Amino acid sequence: MASQSVRVMVASQVFKGYRSRHHGPAVLVGGRLRTGLSLYRQLVYAFQKAIVSGQLLPADRFPSIRKLSQELRINPNTAQKVVTRLVDQRLLEVTPGVGTMVAHLPEASTRERSALLNHKAEVLVVEAKRLSLTLEQLLEAIQEHWSGLAQPSGGSESR
Repeated sequence: MASQSVRVMVASQVFKGYRSRHHGPAVLVGGRLRTGLSLYRQLVYAFQKAIVSGQLLPADRFPSIRKLSQELRINPNTAQKVVTRLVDQRLLEVTPGVGTMVAHLPEASTRERSALLNHKAEVLVVEAKRLSLTLEQLLEAIQEHWSGLAQPSGGSESR
């Protein structure tokens, strides 16, 4: 697993170079891979986080399947699955002859946001209980991660 951790850290540096060469985004996938989670899921999460946190902005260029697989040294099928998932989630848009770009995030209705959040909150609470965390510990962890993410442009932070 150590080689995959190095691979992702190296990928972070490569994508910084990708930005300067292609005037697109620096895809920051830095950090360590976690055991027990598939590489595919971890990459999808890393790109979701980069888009939601504003590291990748709407209309930023996204690497091609080939470039992604080469730079991350992953199977092209895995790179294809990652991009397909992000396209299905409407986080990326593919335009023939232009390439893949970060999509403009649509405004979700209050009902849609609430439904999505309720499910995720339940999963988080169950996991916190399984780990015997207190409510205060859970809230502290949430606050830490909330503060760590930059708000997308036009967003407002509320407590």
